[in-house]
Amino acid sequence: MAVAVAVASDPRGGGTARPTLTRVAGDAVAPSVLRRPGAAGLVLSLALAVAPSGAASGAEAPSGPPPPPRQVTAESLAAALPRLDALATELQRSTGVPGLAIVVVHADRVVFLKGYGVRRVGEPGAVDADTVFQLASLSKPIAATVVAGLVGDGRVGWDDPVLRTPPEACIGPPAIAADVTIRDLLSHRSGLPDHGGDHLEDLGFDRATILERLRLLPTGNRFRADYAYTNFGFTAGAVAAANAVGRPWEQLSSERLYGPLGMARTSSRHADFAGAANRASLHVPEGGRWVARYQRDADAQAPAGGVSSSVRDLGQWLRLQLAGGRLDGRAVVDAAALGETTGPRASASRPAIQPRIGPASTGWAGT
Repeated sequence: MAVAVAVASDPRGGGTARPTLTRVAGDAVAPSVLRRPGAAGLVLSLALAVAPSGAASGAEAPSGPPPPPRQVTAESLAAALPRLDALATELQRSTGVPGLAIVVVHADRVVFLKGYGVRRVGEPGAVDADTVFQLASLSKPIAATVVAGLVGDGRVGWDDPVLRTPPEACIGPPAIAADVTIRDLLSHRSGLPDHGGDHLEDLGFDRATILERLRLLPTGNRFRADYAYTNFGFTAGAVAAANAVGRPWEQLSSERLYGPLGMARTSSRHADFAGAANRASLHVPEGGRWVARYQRDADAQAPAGGVSSSVRDLGQWLRLQLAGGRLDGRAVVDAAALGETTGPRASASRPAIQPRIGPASTGWAGT
């Protein structure tokens, strides 16, 4: 079973998942946002539970212990969904959050799809299943799915050196830079310092400039030895994959994932989000109430934090995840390549944001 929740608050790429309400996880924000008075960090949440017996979940091991007993039964699901509806209603009432939307996928079906509240406080437009939210750091596992598609197609490899395609993304001293791979960057184990490059984005620098200046950041002895969350390191890895196939990232993600899954309201371009009539505004708490205050253009780090989508579209992506890369009986992403995105790849010895963070995988930090 999988659950996704979108909440109309202030998103920033730079968070990792941590448990909050039952199976719901919250998304933290970059330090620059935490320093902003009144900024709200809960943006979009995702939780993955155990797939039902018989469901594909990526590449299967040829042998091993038997699978665990089914944890989500038809009976438990039927009992849980009304409680989820009540929980969402109570969450909105207790926090005052203007709007949210939820999708639940089970046994390759969307079993719950609902919006709550309004898209912008003080205005009548209601949140529904097609309301578009900015996803902040849920962009990362979506981007990793795009790269997994290319890996399964044989067009790139997880262990391809990044310098092969974006030579401006030189990370670490020469002895290390040539060995930094797509996998290293998507797993936050390149040695870059925590959130390296974010302040340059805050100052208005574009993606190319920020990636070129990553070479100035010290990596110490952290290459493949420690985890540090970096939006622009992740972006460099995704852009390397896109460059390898001769496509801009925004076009590639649409062609390789959003289009094949029928995710018509999903985009990696801020202009598409800004042009959507049915979109949720960003809100921050101010003086005991929620106010639509800020705009957030994350194009510079689009793979890491710039995706916008609706819960209806996210339901398609969740189905793909739980079915090992298949949707409606057809293979969209190779199961083995997709499985590489969720295995542990790096461990945080001294996490900078959240002390409870677990091993990071290729695109799924803290899972």
